[in-house]
Amino acid sequence: MNGSSAYIYRYVKPKGATTEDSKKLLAYIQSNFSTLPFASRWLDKTFERETAKKALYDLIKHKCVSAYPVLVEQTGNPVAQSEHTVLVNREGCTILTGP
Repeated sequence: MNGSSAYIYRYVKPKGATTEDSKKLLAYIQSNFSTLPFASRWLDKTFERETAKKALYDLIKHKCVSAYPVLVEQTGNPVAQSEHTVLVNREGCTILTGP
């Protein structure tokens, strides 16, 4: 199931931003993330949080950016997720991330 909130987004198209802040944010997203997913917190390094939040909402509204909703179980609890980078070779697999 999908939740109603989102923290991960992806760039979709270059046109549709209506405010100067959303145009700046869209240009930043396009040049830094291209088609790769990105977290909203990553924008805090370059943009003031409230400005980025409003601009991101504008970009979603105009379908320049799409959001990945938080996954939730049928009980309503969020699904815990983690990832690893794995190197696969002839000798086997080696997990490259984590302790």
